[in-house]
Amino acid sequence: MSNRFLIPTIIALILIAIQFFVIPFISIGSIIPNIVLIFVILYALRFGQISGTFFGFLVGFLFDIASAGFIGSGMFAFTLSAFIAGYFHKEDFLEVIYNLKIFLSLIFLLSTLFFLLYSVLGMQSIEIQQNSSFIIYSLLCGLYTTVISLSIFALPKGSL
Repeated sequence: MSNRFLIPTIIALILIAIQFFVIPFISIGSIIPNIVLIFVILYALRFGQISGTFFGFLVGFLFDIASAGFIGSGMFAFTLSAFIAGYFHKEDFLEVIYNLKIFLSLIFLLSTLFFLLYSVLGMQSIEIQQNSSFIIYSLLCGLYTTVISLSIFALPKGSL
């Protein structure tokens, strides 16, 4: 495994641990952000669709193992999100990241899609009474993830 995958995979493992052990403390009810998804989207934006899709699959597999639940729902949701994010890859990675409208729209749409797929595939332990609740839950989690993604702009420009 090259450094292109090794170092990001180690970072993803750390983020997965944070996702399961720290992020629940900042949840609003059952609404949680997904910092791992933000990282996967950033990876796909930086390295392109093929690398991003492979990385999304790998991180999804690790996420599923760490969640000790159904194997496959995270893999599918992360892979699809990375695949779509890869369409927005540019050689000048920072051009996409620092275009606030595009970046935040992309994070919101992909995180909403992620939570919708992840919920529908049965991994979330939320009580859903109606089909519209899936959509509302996904939109709220997507919005929360988008708000958390704003922290990327606090980083120095060269650190991404």
